[in-house]
Amino acid sequence: VNPPAVSDPVPGVNRIHSLLRKLHIRIESLASGLELPRIRQDKVACRKMGDIFIHVKASCEKHRHGKQHHRKRQGQDGHHCFSPAPPQIGPCHGKQRYAFFRLSGFGRPSFPLPDGLSFGIAHCLHRRYPSRHAAGPVAGDQHGEQGKSSGTGKNQRIDGNHGHHSVQLIHDVRSERPSQKPAQQKPQRDAFYDFKGKKLTGEVLDELNYQFMRRLEKEGFLTLKELYIDGTKLEANANRYTFVWRGSLNYHLAGLLDTIDALYTKYNAFLLDNGYGPKYGLGDAHMFVIQGMDKVRKIIEKNRERKLTKHKKIPNNTIIEIDHCSPLEILKLQKNLMRIAEGEGIEFVFGKGMRKPEIQKLYEELEKCGKRLMEYKECFKIMGKDRNSYSKTDLEATFMRMKEDHMLNGQLKPAYNVQIAVENYFIVHGYISNDRTDYNTLIPVLKKHRKAFGDKLEAVTADSGYCSEKNLLYLKENGIRSFIKLQDHEKRKTRAYKEDIGKYYNMTYAVFEDEHYYICHDGRELRHIRTERKEQDGYTQTVEVYGCADCSECEYKSKCLYRYNAQKNPDQNKVMKINERWEELREESNTNIQSEEGILKRQTRSIQTEGHFGDIKENENFRRFNYRSKEKVYKEFMLYAIGRNIMKYHRFLHQEIEKFEGKKEQKAA
Repeated sequence: VNPPAVSDPVPGVNRIHSLLRKLHIRIESLASGLELPRIRQDKVACRKMGDIFIHVKASCEKHRHGKQHHRKRQGQDGHHCFSPAPPQIGPCHGKQRYAFFRLSGFGRPSFPLPDGLSFGIAHCLHRRYPSRHAAGPVAGDQHGEQGKSSGTGKNQRIDGNHGHHSVQLIHDVRSERPSQKPAQQKPQRDAFYDFKGKKLTGEVLDELNYQFMRRLEKEGFLTLKELYIDGTKLEANANRYTFVWRGSLNYHLAGLLDTIDALYTKYNAFLLDNGYGPKYGLGDAHMFVIQGMDKVRKIIEKNRERKLTKHKKIPNNTIIEIDHCSPLEILKLQKNLMRIAEGEGIEFVFGKGMRKPEIQKLYEELEKCGKRLMEYKECFKIMGKDRNSYSKTDLEATFMRMKEDHMLNGQLKPAYNVQIAVENYFIVHGYISNDRTDYNTLIPVLKKHRKAFGDKLEAVTADSGYCSEKNLLYLKENGIRSFIKLQDHEKRKTRAYKEDIGKYYNMTYAVFEDEHYYICHDGRELRHIRTERKEQDGYTQTVEVYGCADCSECEYKSKCLYRYNAQKNPDQNKVMKINERWEELREESNTNIQSEEGILKRQTRSIQTEGHFGDIKENENFRRFNYRSKEKVYKEFMLYAIGRNIMKYHRFLHQEIEKFEGKKEQKAA
């Protein structure tokens, strides 16, 4: 073989690489007369010296065989020759069929190769055509005999005497495949992940679902004029013990502020004792104030007292105003200390055995407290004002009390509040919230419906978890009938509710000269005293305060006054606060749900919405999200909801289910 001809065999290898379907091989050329260590030159395989030796490496973990030198066996295995390849080609030996090719003597091949190029490879055959993975490399007479005995077919046998075949053998093997269309390539999972993560958005999913809803409306399955709303909690994909509590932050922040206050005092004393204040024009530093910390400290002291008496602690979830707090004031003190150190020629030292000066100790303590303060500020920023906890691994998940309490200790888990709006078994809207309650989830769902379908909505049915003044007022202002159950729906049926003489609804309401007042059970008048307003989350509540001028010597005083103690407060008079607008909205909603239409709507809501959740959690075992963050969780749920809608549509077409029109009377068995 001409050594220069095989010095650069890469072009030919690339052609064979593409021909054998991504076969990964490396070629090393061996010139004539080249001495191999520990190998006699006459023991070199592949028929004659100067041939090319092949290192074949499997392209996947399952078929990885490592590098093997294959040479013709001559004599016994020892230090002076390499042993041939073991009989087993790969881990699937005996189950798959292997053909051994020795490509040499091409003559006039269809692709150019250097003159005299000769090498041997082994390739796995599966279903009579070369696989994409390579088996172990083979050459020599022994593997030629193995090829004969494997029974892989006439065209696949290796001639042990000649030890080579032409490349036409590969075409013969492929020609044996039955004529059929090439199989469609299956997309990899990364394609789905990229699509869901980069291209698919919540808006796209909403629009797809709304297009389906409009189609169902045309076919008569939906009217889009009424909604049945309910929610459930699904566990978030967050790690255990990653909770951050507002009460814990408040407790540790109070201790940090005490430490910073002590450092301010130490800083002022340092300037005063050494006379650095007048020398460098520095005055006394004053500690900054964070609003709400006084209330936090009071609760901390109360909890310490209650701990001694073994009482339950008071929640310390006070929302403090830390947004305006900045470490710039602490940095200003550090800058002043650095200025003093430079002016006095004091060097900061570091390392073991070095004694730090007092100014350096004060500087480092201020720096440490400043970093901790910024960490607490970041935690409060993540948490916001609407919740009291979050998870470190899913910042938007809130710790909620789940119904699945296997430990029976009221354990809280990171979860999301999932809301669905249903009509005729179809999920019209989905909404994900990190709020533990349902009060703030109704209006966003109604706004989505109005944006997608216009002012079609006429009625909304929900349970008592959505009953609030803000929600009922929104429904009334937008002309939507409310079929929302009240919180005291069951309590109103009791005798104690109707006989409570201390409540305004059991008193006589009277009007005299445009003045409204109440008459109690003893016949005394409760006149209007003042009007109070309370603002929360951008909504203002107006409360009217009524009171009796004199309740002395009233025989019903103990039943009328709340927690009345004759010994401590013998002169206490009756005072009650009434939110008249809230009471009016409650009575209107209560009248609606007591009607025949309201009873039917409540039955429909409990069957359709809660039926969805029962099916999702129990039958399909969907209790925990797979993605993190509110956006990804919403996309995961909406993909699932669209699939459920298609399933419901299929069942309607095959008459497996029908529209619910009320409970039918069943004859007793």
